[in-house]
Amino acid sequence: MERVRRVAIYQADWAVTVNIVNLLKMLDRNGYESHLFLYRVPANFFALDEIRALGNVTVHHRWDRRREPARIWGERPGAERPPSPGALPRLLSAAADVSTRILRNLRDLVLWPLGTEDGIIPRRVRRLTRDALRGKPCCCHIGVEKKGLIWAGVIGAVRKEPVLYYSLELYTWDYPGYHRFVSARRIKRLEEKYHRRAVATIIQDRQRARHLLHDNGVREGHVIPIPVSLLGNPVDRRSSFVQERFRLDKDDVVIVQLGQISRRRFGPELVDVARQFPPRWKLLLHGWATADARKDLVQEEEAGRVLLSLEPLPWDGLYDLLSSCHIGLVLYKDHCANDRLTVFSSEKLALYLRCGLPVITFDYPGYDMIEREGCGRCITDLDELPGAVSSILEDPLTYRRQAHRCFEKHYEYSRYFAALADFMEALQKGDARTGEPLREGGSP
Repeated sequence: MERVRRVAIYQADWAVTVNIVNLLKMLDRNGYESHLFLYRVPANFFALDEIRALGNVTVHHRWDRRREPARIWGERPGAERPPSPGALPRLLSAAADVSTRILRNLRDLVLWPLGTEDGIIPRRVRRLTRDALRGKPCCCHIGVEKKGLIWAGVIGAVRKEPVLYYSLELYTWDYPGYHRFVSARRIKRLEEKYHRRAVATIIQDRQRARHLLHDNGVREGHVIPIPVSLLGNPVDRRSSFVQERFRLDKDDVVIVQLGQISRRRFGPELVDVARQFPPRWKLLLHGWATADARKDLVQEEEAGRVLLSLEPLPWDGLYDLLSSCHIGLVLYKDHCANDRLTVFSSEKLALYLRCGLPVITFDYPGYDMIEREGCGRCITDLDELPGAVSSILEDPLTYRRQAHRCFEKHYEYSRYFAALADFMEALQKGDARTGEPLREGGSP
């Protein structure tokens, strides 16, 4: 039987993340031809530039009658923002958004009982996808997140080729959004349908796999654990990026929190804790801030307790920023399983460890590994944060060394790809085990 070394990957309404970039790189290195299908995907220009540089990857993205995926202002440093519209255009735009949401909800109420994919992955897009792959057999179709899975499931069924589900977010029925939007519940039902037909699930770890498979009614299935991880060696250098930008003294300790800056991500609570810090400790918040968070933080920024870094940075700039910090915070609220089960699904955790930053996390399931590996401390409450910082500062070099070791052991991407490659090979031979039970223990 001739081996088919061609893979189709599907994403819809989901940004191209580091996980998919790494997957495409490893497929390219291993001699696979990849077709990346994108529909209404926010443009991550750095990722798309990297992907297009790969020799065996074809990107299909002109599905929504526009020449490029939707542009997000500010993603590329130096991008100019459009001028702010006046009051009347803003009012008309808001009214149009409300009308669109109402019409979409009505559409979803009508289509939900029919179980159709229309309105999620349009028929035109499905037809163009089939045309793009005509005469090109694939060893498998990989659907990224829910809409990607639905898209891959439809195409895979027509072509009678196997489908894999690549889950990035654990949006199970306990996730708050399902109680507010008809469209979300409709997508969730279709996710269940196509997940039950998939031959394997790619997911960050077995904890999340057990939760997702149970939620979707998948009784048994092959699970391929691939944590949110980074491709390459540890970054073993120090920089003065933050010190120069904020005019800090060389003895100042920078404690960084990456990601969304909002009340949902402990914005006000972290500021309260920062008030207890010694003068030499600085809390750096780098990411995108909501309007309410900016209002909360203005006074603290002026007092010098909090450093706000809101400009997007390319990868090199982000590594410069992290290499000038001392400790990284990995703090998620306990809203749902997606926020609790994050030890192998947090990109900032992988980034911190790659840069040799000791980490402070909440004592959620699986995070005991952080203390076991000697690369950080776990806390049960934010009041314990100053004590955890003090503990790390007693022996920062050892914590830094252990952070690099933990990255190499648990968060370097290439060590996980072999399991996926082996599965795809076995799939083509007809002997892939599609009923492997979830094993207890092990990492991840």
